Amino acid sequence: MKPGNQTITTHFLLLGFAFQGKVQFLFFTLISIMFLAIFTANSLIVVITTIDPLLHTPMYYLLKNLALTEICYSLSIVPKMLVILLVERKMISFTACALQLNCVILFVTCECFLLGAMAYDRQVAVCHPLHYATMMSRDRCFRMALGSWLSGIPVALAFTTWLCSLPFCGRNMVDPFFCDVSPVLKLVC
Repeated sequence: MKPGNQTITTHFLLLGFAFQGKVQFLFFTLISIMFLAIFTANSLIVVITTIDPLLHTPMYYLLKNLALTEICYSLSIVPKMLVILLVERKMISFTACALQLNCVILFVTCECFLLGAMAYDRQVAVCHPLHYATMMSRDRCFRMALGSWLSGIPVALAFTTWLCSLPFCGRNMVDPFFCDVSPVLKLVC
């Protein structure tokens, strides 16, 4: 470690955008509307693909799981972002930042694996249309989705544990509205 300030960081200051007054409220309103649109659209996808028996196919099952990851991903970032826009002290504790970072990595990893599973599903449908029903059985589709969700856990835990074990000193200001990997890495001594 470098000599100098070696104090332990207990919180981060989220800088975000330097909005004041009406502009800040407008930004809060826009983000709230976009969040509600994302949440509503993805919830509709989940509900419709669950209720309608015609949509009980591998493609729609994977799409439903993708919509669930989008809901979870949005819920891990946007509520704290909206609070930060409204309050004067724009701080997040080290633990809350680590938890948010862990959730973001978990859902992004899950989303990547789900997109891979969806690509495989479409590849089988296009290249092997006569064998599609046997190659993409309900069980295989369930295992692919479950594997996507579970694969994010070790990735998120390992990365977050590694990042939190690094020494943070000096400046504790994070540029965006949430704890993302690159801005937090910039704070490492």
